[in-house]
Amino acid sequence: MSKKSTIQHETLASATDGSVSVKWFLDKNGNIPSGFDENGTFDPYSFDPGAPYAPKGRLYRLQSNPTQDLEDPFDLDNLRFINKDFVLRAHEQIEHLAATTKKELVCMIATGGTIAMHTNAEGKLVPGISPQYLLQFAGGNLESRFGIVSFSLPTLIDSSQMEIDYIADVVIAMSWFYENLSKEARNRFCGFFVTHGTDTLAFSSTYAHVMLGSNCPFSVGFVAAQKTTESRFTDVGVNFTYCLNMLAELRISRKAAVFLSIGGTSGGAFIPAASLKVSDTDVNAFASPGRHKMMDSSDFLSKGIDLDFVNKNTTSMTVDDVYQPVVLRGFVPLTTLHARVGVDPRKLYDYVKQIRELAIVLVTYGAFTFSRKQINAIVKAAKETDTILMAVNPFPSGSTDHHYADSMYIKEQGIIPIHSLEHAVYAKVKWAQAVFGNDFRKIRFFLTGTNFVGEQPNEWTPPLDIIEENMRLGGYRVRTYGQPRESLDKVSENIEE
Repeated sequence: MSKKSTIQHETLASATDGSVSVKWFLDKNGNIPSGFDENGTFDPYSFDPGAPYAPKGRLYRLQSNPTQDLEDPFDLDNLRFINKDFVLRAHEQIEHLAATTKKELVCMIATGGTIAMHTNAEGKLVPGISPQYLLQFAGGNLESRFGIVSFSLPTLIDSSQMEIDYIADVVIAMSWFYENLSKEARNRFCGFFVTHGTDTLAFSSTYAHVMLGSNCPFSVGFVAAQKTTESRFTDVGVNFTYCLNMLAELRISRKAAVFLSIGGTSGGAFIPAASLKVSDTDVNAFASPGRHKMMDSSDFLSKGIDLDFVNKNTTSMTVDDVYQPVVLRGFVPLTTLHARVGVDPRKLYDYVKQIRELAIVLVTYGAFTFSRKQINAIVKAAKETDTILMAVNPFPSGSTDHHYADSMYIKEQGIIPIHSLEHAVYAKVKWAQAVFGNDFRKIRFFLTGTNFVGEQPNEWTPPLDIIEENMRLGGYRVRTYGQPRESLDKVSENIEE
């Protein structure tokens, strides 16, 4: 291992030493959760999101789904991976900074990814660089401007190993942290800064955005890099610096937004649900085909925030609305089937019958078409298993409104056309299941009739049939990005510990 890598690794280790709660990782019943050993060391490769777990914190239920226990996002006892002592310590530190300095305040949360990788003794790139080292590496006199505190996942990971459960912990930590800031700290708080890998950057930031909801009162910037700090030419420093400054710009404008930041001086701030990775080597690794950039890094961000876009697609930091994140964990009850030549329809029928998912996404050919024989088999099995069928165009900005007979046949079979990117559909289905249970009508309206976190294209209105069905449901509403918001149904029941 190189000398620099050794120093970086030791910095991370020292940041997690000290006085912490004994056996903090045990669940409510005193059991060792999946992924942990008896000493509290976490191995992401052995973690099973479907394993039993008894939450330690408060639970509640919504009127819209009274059988589903949801975790209180403002209770740190619901953290499963992030040690709550480190969150409390970071909170104390930021309050101290608020009382003793005039710096802009930021809380950094480290998850891993290329941005935090170094070369180990075996010559492999692995996550292991501390947030403190990244701040020093970025330079730019950032420490004189920003008061930054941090905590991290118990084990930094390659983003290919990301799970919804880890993002749930990040959401809980952020929700509690912001909710408990003093007035002085909140006035100078720019938001949260999450370091992440590129492979699942759009996925994780979208899941976080969906859990936080469309009326999140604080900003969250997810930042990643294509090259490590060991590379001679790297984008770590510029991406790190730009993300911090983007958070600061939002604070100055009194706006709150969730975004991903990447691309160096030619990148920008992207809405997660409308973004996707398009290169594994180029600095311009991400694109947002159906959405404008929230901020464009070109020409040194000289144009600032696209205020017209932000005003339509983000929330005011002073919005008078009840902020109630929905914590999601486990697996998404959804699978994807692609249009392919030569696939036996009988095998598709058997597969749909066997998996018994809540929903299936069909990825069509470019003209929004699919083999009729395959469609017939899938639809037959879906009806027999009460499975929701949706269809998306394989192209990010592709249309679902083609007038080919075979594209119209898809809609005629009751399959729901979806305009969003596939990862946004997964996140919305997961949220819908938690909030609406198995209420197909409300799930359908939520998926097709809302622009919840900016997942719909720039020029989008709900389909007429969805609007009409919504009126038949009594005008059911759900919070929508950039439109008048309302809270979730009132909590119907608090569940005692």
